[in-house]
Amino acid sequence: MQSHQETQQYSSQQQFSSVQQQQRISRTEQRTVQSQQVTQQRVQHVGAGGAYTPPALTHIYGQGDISPPIFEQIFKNARFAQGGNALFEGKLRGNPKPFVSWTRKGAPLLESQKFRMSYNEATGEVSLLINQIGPGDEGEYTCTARNQYGEAICSVYIQ
Repeated sequence: MQSHQETQQYSSQQQFSSVQQQQRISRTEQRTVQSQQVTQQRVQHVGAGGAYTPPALTHIYGQGDISPPIFEQIFKNARFAQGGNALFEGKLRGNPKPFVSWTRKGAPLLESQKFRMSYNEATGEVSLLINQIGPGDEGEYTCTARNQYGEAICSVYIQ
């Protein structure tokens, strides 16, 4: 897990929030195998002690192209001016198509004028828009994608 440092930067008298990201992946195995497909993802963690790359996660899945969800594009670090909008965009895949949900500080995030969430099943594009970002918007925002073969989790932190 990444170490988190709170940073505040000032430029032209605007306060910025820094964002950090985290991705966790868990998968379940299927017991009946008709054909085999090997999938692999490597995640690198960078912290104060340097970079650490855990061993590759390799699993075999059957029945053609069925697979647990996986984030092909994770949310990017960014800075946002107070009062501006924050947009996080990612891309995921999985077969069958995963169910996508969002949480904030561990609680379900609900669609509102403040928070707009979208997931395009055809393209796998997933996004979160936070309107008029402010001091009360700090915390962890987590996107979870699930199907019967596993789940993928991608988080961003606003500080």
